[in-house]
Amino acid sequence: MDYYDGMTTAAFLDVQAAQRKGKKRQNSHKVVLDNIEFDSQIEAARWQELCLLQRAGDIQQLRPHPEFTIQEKHRDAFGKPFRERAYTADFIYWSVEHSRWIVEEVKGRRRTKAGNFVPLVSRDFYVRWDRARDLYPAYEFVIVMR
Repeated sequence: MDYYDGMTTAAFLDVQAAQRKGKKRQNSHKVVLDNIEFDSQIEAARWQELCLLQRAGDIQQLRPHPEFTIQEKHRDAFGKPFRERAYTADFIYWSVEHSRWIVEEVKGRRRTKAGNFVPLVSRDFYVRWDRARDLYPAYEFVIVMR
């Protein structure tokens, strides 16, 4: 086996894996604001904007982190159990102008090779997003990019 600073290769790879384990894909940092924990600084900034809109009377009933059930707990025909799955959005509020509920997701953005901006999302985000949109048609689902 090779040694690197007195370490075996296996030990070195274990150290590297442990260092990578805590890293996030989008490099975001949790923020606590108004006793609410947000997943990123962008999300916390949007919360402050929405609070101002609520004070101005443009929106009502602002709530952070609403949860929508996208799959009930059940068993299939062979008895295999499936757990309940939920989609948690960033914000929900009543839009006075549009007279409907808005479910908002705040995302960072990146520029593609073609020069367009696209949201930074996890691999399974659109699966959960589309399922929630199909199950809850009374809500308008919106992505806000920063």
